[in-house]
Amino acid sequence: MKNKKTATDEAVNVKVEKSPSRENGARKNLLIDILVRLFTIVIAFFIWLYVANSTNVTTEKEFELVKIERLNTSSIEENNLVVESMSYDTVNLTLTGTRNDFRTLNASDVRAYIDLSDISEPGEYVREIKVNVPAGFAATLNSESVSVYVDKASTKTFEVNNTNINYESWSLGADCEFNTELSSVNINYVVVEGKTLDLEKVMGVRIKTNALGVLVGDVSSVGYAEAYDENGDAVNGEIKYKYYSGGELDEEGNIVGGDNVTGLIVTVKLIKTKEVPLTVKTEYGYISDIKVSPSTVIIKGAYTAVDSVREICVGTINEKHIITDKEEYKTVFEDVLPPEGISSVLLPGGEEVKDNKISAEVTLKLGKLYTLTVPKTAVTVVGGNSENYQIKNIALYVNVRLTGEDESVYNLLQQNLNNALGGLSVVADVKDVAMDGGRATVPVSLVFDSTFEGKLYAVTDESSPYTIVVYSNNNGE
Repeated sequence: MKNKKTATDEAVNVKVEKSPSRENGARKNLLIDILVRLFTIVIAFFIWLYVANSTNVTTEKEFELVKIERLNTSSIEENNLVVESMSYDTVNLTLTGTRNDFRTLNASDVRAYIDLSDISEPGEYVREIKVNVPAGFAATLNSESVSVYVDKASTKTFEVNNTNINYESWSLGADCEFNTELSSVNINYVVVEGKTLDLEKVMGVRIKTNALGVLVGDVSSVGYAEAYDENGDAVNGEIKYKYYSGGELDEEGNIVGGDNVTGLIVTVKLIKTKEVPLTVKTEYGYISDIKVSPSTVIIKGAYTAVDSVREICVGTINEKHIITDKEEYKTVFEDVLPPEGISSVLLPGGEEVKDNKISAEVTLKLGKLYTLTVPKTAVTVVGGNSENYQIKNIALYVNVRLTGEDESVYNLLQQNLNNALGGLSVVADVKDVAMDGGRATVPVSLVFDSTFEGKLYAVTDESSPYTIVVYSNNNGE
């Protein structure tokens, strides 16, 4: 009994052992992981080493045509000197530095200069070319020095007026042109100052403006002087300009008595061309059919003056004073001057009118002329003691003219007068009449009523107006 084992006992005492194949696989995976990590570290180390070595590698870069700057020129300017020329204005230089430093370098960081602080007299000077580059760089120049030629500033003086104005910056509106005679500048002289070599090229100066755009009226604009050579091209260089108003030039070409002007002003005047009609006025407006020959003229003059002209009236006609039995009347107006500001007048064919005096023939289409018989019963005497006066005339004969073609208007008016129905008021004012032997000749006024006003008008000779004879009742016949 003692040696007998149950199944349960056997199960409890079973010993579970690890598999040899599983243990080997785990060890293998651990080894691979360690190797990968080591490999990664090695690769990273070599990459770092490459980058570190490549950015710190010393290299060179060439900069060509670096402008040589002139520093400390106050002594030169104070002594009225100018740098006439240099043996060369630019220099080539080579910079040495690391690649990493070159990555942040700009061209503006590289400067070449010469120091002119000790120059106070004309002459030729040799100056060391110095460079200014960021820290960490070394510079090598293709030339270590430059010759500098210094001389007194030269000047040329030019007299200027409206003939020197340049109009290139402007474009003109329609029918306009520059009035070169009236355009002006506020200075009389320009002094050009600069290097002798530059001034030798200067043959004259022109006055230019900063203005741009379409010019449609007179305008004033800021201007500036520009020197030009024998070919008319602008002279470039270190040139300065001074402006003077008034004064005169002495024998040596110096300005005497002029005032220095800081700002140059150009006043541009325009000439406008315009065709305008010639017209005639009538005193009372009875005549509408009027022809003027020439019917138009072309005027030229100051822009503002021409722009304001709509027509030119050659004269005024008092239609009541036209004494003719013809239905057409012609007269000539001569020596008619245009409005102020008009410089010239041209006929339609382009012929210029002498002395700007316009001549025009005027033709009026008149209505038919009739003679009205006004009985004395249609005349009213007013003023003073009018009852003491009587009219001597048997009738008053009045010339009237039709404004249209309806002859019945005249016939009706005559019938009205004959039948004392009115239509034409005839008034004699004796208030201021001085009687001579009880008799006086009195002018009368004629007024059509609304039925005939504008359809007929009386024709009166200005030197002999319509009159009637009156007598005093005390002395009359």
